[in-house]
Amino acid sequence: GMGQARGKGSADTKSGGAARGKPSHRSPIETDARPHLTIRGNRARVLNVLQRNKQPMTAYEIMHELRKSGTCWPITVYRALDQLMSLGLVHRMASRAAFMACTRATTSGEIHVVAVCDRCGIAEEFPVPSVLPETLRASQGRSFEVTGLSLEVRGVCARCVR
Repeated sequence: GMGQARGKGSADTKSGGAARGKPSHRSPIETDARPHLTIRGNRARVLNVLQRNKQPMTAYEIMHELRKSGTCWPITVYRALDQLMSLGLVHRMASRAAFMACTRATTSGEIHVVAVCDRCGIAEEFPVPSVLPETLRASQGRSFEVTGLSLEVRGVCARCVR
């Protein structure tokens, strides 16, 4: 009968990632940082990896994680990271060429500080009132346009202190 069909086009030879309980790279994800924004494709895959990790990750660590569920190339990861950074969904850690998912939307007059634990490597983002608006305004009058600001704080997290 029909249930015994074998070969290239038969249903029993096809299996999708979603059927096995793995998220499909085509399924959109939403983000706390920009609730109105829906991300799909490689950007969604990269953002998903970063959101699952509490520690910042290098592009190659992200690629290694993505290769567990299929092929992935460095250029794919770098392109996705560039696009996610331009959307304000990913931060690049200046201190170690690593990336982390943005967890909060920035409001006017705020900057985000990333606190990194020297012991376990966990990174947490939190907003603080900007103390630099005058400095930034002064720099803009000197043939320099400020396009971003990052501030990292190093120390020991509450869990490692115990």
